[in-house]
Amino acid sequence: MVKTNFSYSEEISPRVELIHNIIFYHSIILGILFFFQIRLIVENWLLLILSLVPLIFFIRVYFISGKKFYFSFWSVYSMFLFLQLVLTKAFGSETNWIQSLLYFASLICFGMLFKLLVNPLFYQMTYRWALNKQRYGIKVEILKDEEKVFPGRIYTKGKDGYLISFENLPLAKELTIKFENGATRNYTLLTKRIESFGDQIFYGIRRV
Repeated sequence: MVKTNFSYSEEISPRVELIHNIIFYHSIILGILFFFQIRLIVENWLLLILSLVPLIFFIRVYFISGKKFYFSFWSVYSMFLFLQLVLTKAFGSETNWIQSLLYFASLICFGMLFKLLVNPLFYQMTYRWALNKQRYGIKVEILKDEEKVFPGRIYTKGKDGYLISFENLPLAKELTIKFENGATRNYTLLTKRIESFGDQIFYGIRRV
């Protein structure tokens, strides 16, 4: 099982708190939507109550994976969408105004999450897929305390980007990155992602 250790600096804590709040309310909306859908299928109240057990479990998985910035967050949401389409196709699409309002609110929440999360500070691999020209990154040297030099790869487009290195560096640290052409730029480390499947550490960075 892949485990992720995600941490962030105080500089972006308001943004992280906003993301957590959106995920929380989105989880509640998804839970209510699926309850309405299940109620159309299951007429027996005992079975309806029992069906809440797996629903609560999946909602909890969705909330935790989003709150901890796991990559499985997107897979869980895709599964919810797929199940919603299957249930609607198989058992009809009767909706009342409350469900329609919840659908609309769910789309707004997901749109906000997509806008906030698909960037190099949170989901680096997703960001890399969008940068086909930088598929393998740019080789750089990381200068620490103006003496130590560590190799790394940087993926950047605009002010924000991310850095891959084997060195465990402290957050909120300003580093100097030296490119192959000899140019140097200063970046601040804002997020850190450590995956259990490899030794590389992913850092969300912002140019100073």
